[in-house]
Amino acid sequence: MIEVLRVQRHDFMNHLQVILGLLQLQKYDRAGDYIKEVAADMDQAGVLTRLGIPNIVSVVLLAQVSAEKQGIHINNNIGTMLENGLQNEMTVAEIIREMLDLAVRLSQTGPSFAGSIDFEIIETIGDYVFQVSFCSVQDVAADVLLMNEKSAGVQGNIMTGNSANGITVITLTVPKN
Repeated sequence: MIEVLRVQRHDFMNHLQVILGLLQLQKYDRAGDYIKEVAADMDQAGVLTRLGIPNIVSVVLLAQVSAEKQGIHINNNIGTMLENGLQNEMTVAEIIREMLDLAVRLSQTGPSFAGSIDFEIIETIGDYVFQVSFCSVQDVAADVLLMNEKSAGVQGNIMTGNSANGITVITLTVPKN
């Protein structure tokens, strides 16, 4: 987590330098637009930090740092705050970590590298669904097999799918508490 804080501090300092530069160049409209862009990005990141399960927040933040080091951006789409809680949240967080680590590893070696990973959390009637989508043509079956054993331990289910254009999707479904 110290690495996450270091990266966030570095990014914040970079934003301040950009704003200062724009103000020194008297590009006030551009400085205002840049501040709005940064505020929108921070608002999206704030949604993640308000999740009801800190272990999952930590896993996603650490994955973002790891991905950024590889030039890969993780887009978060948080559709629920996990208000109902999870059984075995440590194991669920570990599976999510493995899903994201796999996506980072395969995204950087795929021939149609797109430079981004989509991470989504949604809520259905009785379950929470965690989904990772990324561009890769490599098979993930062997890696997901180990995750499948862990998901069974939390009464969950993990599935994979590939599209014709090289998008791999890994979906973990676990029951609400």
